[in-house]
Amino acid sequence: MDYMALYSRGNGIHPFSGENEFVFRIGDSAVRLNGKPVALEPALGAAAVARGGTAYLPVRFLAEAVGGTVSWDPVRMKAAVSAPQLELEFAIGDAHVTVNGERRTLDGAPILSRGRAMLPARFIGEALGFDVAWNAEENAVVLTLP
Repeated sequence: MDYMALYSRGNGIHPFSGENEFVFRIGDSAVRLNGKPVALEPALGAAAVARGGTAYLPVRFLAEAVGGTVSWDPVRMKAAVSAPQLELEFAIGDAHVTVNGERRTLDGAPILSRGRAMLPARFIGEALGFDVAWNAEENAVVLTLP
């Protein structure tokens, strides 16, 4: 994956930066990447959402930001994510996921929001190697890639 090409388009991490930070405000269709706003799939108006006290983030956006890919089976409502050091499979509505060949149970099942697969923020962030924090003042999930 060409991280510099992703970064130059404004939707990927900077491979040589000491730190990369994404800030996802709940309900906002833009994310801040290292302080700069980046649209989350503007045609669909995708945004971070909160359901039942859990913040959910768009899987494809995050996976691709770290050089990964996502495949989607619309009939079975299943997704597969392949990213550096991560192989993940999940189905919408099923709290059981497979991470690097190991079955796990999430606190909240994957959802669809505006046609996009979403996973709980802490789970997908940590699975992709980010430190995850909640900023209550901004109503935002903060992902930092050290």
